[in-house]
Amino acid sequence: MQKRPLIAITAGDPAGIGPEIVVKALSNKELYEKVRPIVICSKNIIEKSLEITKVKKNIYPVEIEALNRLGEKDFSFDKVFLIDLKNASNDIPFGK
Repeated sequence: MQKRPLIAITAGDPAGIGPEIVVKALSNKELYEKVRPIVICSKNIIEKSLEITKVKKNIYPVEIEALNRLGEKDFSFDKVFLIDLKNASNDIPFGK
């Protein structure tokens, strides 16, 4: 069995619709069958996007150095591995 590629997905502008699009894309099970996704965004923005879209996922912050320790089985459909940028305010208006 070939190892699924590890891909990084940036959420773009935290005030735009990018974070919601990323979260909706992560709700597609086929994505997890083909790749191992890592989201790059501030955790609070992804949490807000999950809430808005009503997508049920658990967020797992991960440091870049730890990516090599994550195995194939770690990337299950219920998880969002996240490199938390910690740079977005909680009061950013979405979709603007």
